[in-house]
Amino acid sequence: MSEPTPAPQPAAGPAQPAPSGAAGIKEFVLRVDALPHQWSVLAAILIGGAVGVIGYWLAQGGLLTIASTIVTAWCFAYARYTFAGRKPAEGAAFGATRSLLATIRADAAAFTASRSALARALMALGYALGFAALRELAALALGAMASPLLAIAAGLLMASIIASPVLWKAIAGSFAGSTKPAA
Repeated sequence: MSEPTPAPQPAAGPAQPAPSGAAGIKEFVLRVDALPHQWSVLAAILIGGAVGVIGYWLAQGGLLTIASTIVTAWCFAYARYTFAGRKPAEGAAFGATRSLLATIRADAAAFTASRSALARALMALGYALGFAALRELAALALGAMASPLLAIAAGLLMASIIASPVLWKAIAGSFAGSTKPAA
């Protein structure tokens, strides 16, 4: 019986150095952005679910403050990265409202940039108080979870709302009597 011949190996070219620092981060982001939309949404849902489960696990381990801070920080950051600076498409639902919100964000950024150190410190205090209030809500929700399955369900639900607002807009539209499909 003869041995199978091994498949030819491609010629090894010069080793490409792995990008590091900011260049490495940029390349990673570009690769992630090249994923098809459905995989991106699925990954966002899974990551959100993981954040919820990790929050539950930490809360059950007596680290409710840390758990609620992580869940709240993730929600704030994801919402900011998702919705900051996005202009509505022509004829989009709530286009005027979204344009108004974009104008308010731009005005707030210009206002903040032109304020004194004291004014920025007071604005940061307001942000911190809002963050703390939402963190307490997250702590209450994490503390109220009685089982890991409930934690997984809550995490996945939270992630689906954030990752696919079109889905939730369509669901809300079905209750409001709208038969027009979501864009």
